[in-house]
Amino acid sequence: MAVLDCGGRPLDLRRPRVMGILNVTPDSFSDGGRFFDASFALDHALAMVAAGADLIDVGGGIDPPRRGRGGSR
Repeated sequence: MAVLDCGGRPLDLRRPRVMGILNVTPDSFSDGGRFFDASFALDHALAMVAAGADLIDVGGGIDPPRRGRGGSR
């Protein structure tokens, strides 16, 4: 499958894609919660797109390494 349907938008996988990662949790280890504020998060996402990101992965929750995989909290 070379093209995926992503919510009604085609994602062409015939060439490599660049994904920007945006962590929006207040206790993010990678950015110290810098993008918890929605306006800062949007500005950063737009900057990643301007820098060449094709996709933005928005991380809105934490997953501590030792919590295990089970029901939601």
